[in-house]
Amino acid sequence: MKKIVITGRIATGKTSVLEQFKYYGCKVFNSDEMVRKIYKYDKDILKKIKNIAPKAIEGEKINMKFLSNFAFRNNLILTELEKFIHPKLNALREKLIKESFFYNIKIVVFEIPLFFEKRINSGFDIIVTTTCNRKLQKKRYLMRENSTSEKFDTINEKFLEDNERFKKSHFTINTGLGKDHSVKMVKRIMSVI
Repeated sequence: MKKIVITGRIATGKTSVLEQFKYYGCKVFNSDEMVRKIYKYDKDILKKIKNIAPKAIEGEKINMKFLSNFAFRNNLILTELEKFIHPKLNALREKLIKESFFYNIKIVVFEIPLFFEKRINSGFDIIVTTTCNRKLQKKRYLMRENSTSEKFDTINEKFLEDNERFKKSHFTINTGLGKDHSVKMVKRIMSVI
């Protein structure tokens, strides 16, 4: 089984590229969806948030919009959440890799934004970084619900410099060059696997 990771700054087209790999028959996993599942179904996270941000709990559910805004205004809370979420994400990723191997899946692709920054090592065969110019990146981000310029800047500060990211990657896809370019690059990657 071959394992591919797609990484890159926020709003650089990782999810679009992930969908293109899916089109080629790969089993794909989106980090945002994985995080949403953890927040929705993991009872430990509910307890943790009750302790650190009780106003984010409504009934027995987490108000994600409130939690997101609260965490981005409070670095200590954000750090606490990340310390809790990232190990859960790593464990879920390992479980999905084992299940995929068991079901004889040939290629799995994970979208992991902070792959380099969190020093994730699951023996990935190919590392793909997405990029685009900063103006387009910000425009894409601000089209999302609950996004602000302040959040954009805060999130971008968490990422490794692009030149370092590119050096550590096997492939770089500039999604700002259009969908045809991205599809061509994914096809090229699939041809070398």
